[in-house]
Amino acid sequence: MKLFRTLASVVVLSACASTPPPPAAEPSPDEPAPAAGSAASAPASNASVEKAMTAIQNQDFASAKSILEQARKNDPKDPQAAFYLGVADEGLGDKGGAKAAYHSAIELDPKLPDPAVNLSQLLLDDKDAAGALTVVDGALKALPKHPDLLLNRAVALEALGKKDEAMSAYGAAAQARPKDMVLHAAYGQQLIEAGKSKEGLAELKLAAGSDDPALLASIASIQTKSGAFDDCIATMNRALEQKKLPALLVRRGICEDGKKDDKAAETDYQAALGMDANFAPAHHYLGLHLATKDKKAALEHLDKAAALAGDKGIGPEAKKKAADLRAKK
Repeated sequence: MKLFRTLASVVVLSACASTPPPPAAEPSPDEPAPAAGSAASAPASNASVEKAMTAIQNQDFASAKSILEQARKNDPKDPQAAFYLGVADEGLGDKGGAKAAYHSAIELDPKLPDPAVNLSQLLLDDKDAAGALTVVDGALKALPKHPDLLLNRAVALEALGKKDEAMSAYGAAAQARPKDMVLHAAYGQQLIEAGKSKEGLAELKLAAGSDDPALLASIASIQTKSGAFDDCIATMNRALEQKKLPALLVRRGICEDGKKDDKAAETDYQAALGMDANFAPAHHYLGLHLATKDKKAALEHLDKAAALAGDKGIGPEAKKKAADLRAKK
């Protein structure tokens, strides 16, 4: 049972400033967003808790809360009842009640990971990174290799501005969850930003084993920024094997432009337009690609991108690039 929300801050897959990816407004692969998964919870401690778990699965948090409040009266020392009461309270939007219940569950059984995972996530949501770190560090004494706790620790350290410690924490989390490609991508980016490009690119290459086109496109963006154009092209080849979309063709074209493979880049931009003649990013990047060899055609594509996107997404940048090109003699 997945009992806590996706950590939005797990991966910040930033775009390269000089070769930004197609904007978020463009069509994107309809794959589910990468998420951090909770470790499997312990079996229900009794029939009432099991009934409440079923209600939670059915999003009936009010019924679950009622069942669990009675279960706690019957056995105040049951950590499962306290934990699931926290889940029910959280589902009902009662953060204060959820935090109190998670705290109780931790006190009753420090070796039960889910209360600490959920509580630290709530604290991170509330921008209380220091509080989250305290909860996680306490739980890690009993569960030193728990992947979700290690991940929340990394996020908390990053939020506190402790970059070196955060990088090490992401590494520990990645080791604890070796098949989590999102986590490997996050760790790879951390390493690159710390000046450890070789190690970071190795992590990104590992993460590029993902089958998620959206994640692969984000990885390719970092690889482009790092000058790893062959890796970038290989990553996008894999993405396009999963799903052929104009956005992915444009992203591979950017990789190929970085490698100075003009023919391949232009072929991909044109292929994207063949799939969608009104795909603004394809016009934009094809315009940039043609700027030094066919000014007239370049302006046609940049103007088209600006007209299609307007004041959103890539529109302002395309308009600026067209103005700069016209100013050149």
